[in-house]
Amino acid sequence: MHPLFKRALLPLTLLLLFTLTLGAAVVAAQTLDYNYLFVSTRAAGVTEDDLAYERGDIIGAQGIGGAWFMVFDAADNGLTAGQDVNAFDLTPPPLNGNAAAVPGPIYLSFSQPRVRVPGVPGWVMTNDAVVFEEVSNGNAPEDNYALFFDGSDVGLTTRSEQIDSLSVWLPDELGPAAVAVPGDCTAGLVFISTAANYRVPAAGGGSMTGRGGDILAFCATNLGPDTAGFWFKAYDAQAAGFAPLRAPRNVSVNDFSYDGDWDVTFNFTSFTNFTVGSFHGTANTVYLYDTAAGGVVGPVVELNVDYPMLNGVADGLVIDRYVQQCRAVGPNC
Repeated sequence: MHPLFKRALLPLTLLLLFTLTLGAAVVAAQTLDYNYLFVSTRAAGVTEDDLAYERGDIIGAQGIGGAWFMVFDAADNGLTAGQDVNAFDLTPPPLNGNAAAVPGPIYLSFSQPRVRVPGVPGWVMTNDAVVFEEVSNGNAPEDNYALFFDGSDVGLTTRSEQIDSLSVWLPDELGPAAVAVPGDCTAGLVFISTAANYRVPAAGGGSMTGRGGDILAFCATNLGPDTAGFWFKAYDAQAAGFAPLRAPRNVSVNDFSYDGDWDVTFNFTSFTNFTVGSFHGTANTVYLYDTAAGGVVGPVVELNVDYPMLNGVADGLVIDRYVQQCRAVGPNC
């Protein structure tokens, strides 16, 4: 088992105050904050503060206006030119610390149908995920990678079943929620979305089908070359009323609970304008969605405005957990 990754719930005074129009009603959105934004890019470019990046790199920034820093340099870590990291997950660094030192592993999936990754035998398919963790002795790149999730072992085999989003919760992260998970997830819980239609074995038998935009929860009993576990549908985009159904992309699950039904809190972006119920969303904006709250809570980051250089090149995207501003004494106050 790879070292456990833990996310920090650390406060940052970054307030986004705005008003949303939902149909004819005007609703005041929640005040949100976040610590870091991380993004992988599908094209080379240069940030507003002159950090050069290539396709496949992951870069990060602390809050709006924070300096950009390199998180994962694809070429320096043995990936060939053009390999696109379209989904990833990682552990954010402490606030105001050494931002470049992202602790723990980085989980990576690729948009190409198949790629070569140093140290991983055979092809890494678009339905797989690898884990990267730099060894302390500075060995060759092949010492830093391992196969983390083998999609073909658990029913992901087609191009449309490409992993499009990736959120990894290892056992110690699950905490009390592990009791409520509908299965014995001894190796952790992995949330994914797929690029388009999928068919996977259902936990109760038979097949579970759906389309891109759904969130699948994989209750893992083993991870690595012999991936094993059970599939559940944690979020159904069609039932929620998303149009188009594949609008939610770059999904990152921030919290979840299960009591016979799933409640999930996640952020997402869309490549197109969309509707969900009476809410109208726009492309290239990061939204917070809370099923317990009834849907979209509000936008967190408008990429076109806050990070214009990302418009058109952002692929995978992770926002370090944002929390509601404190209104009482609590762990995040």
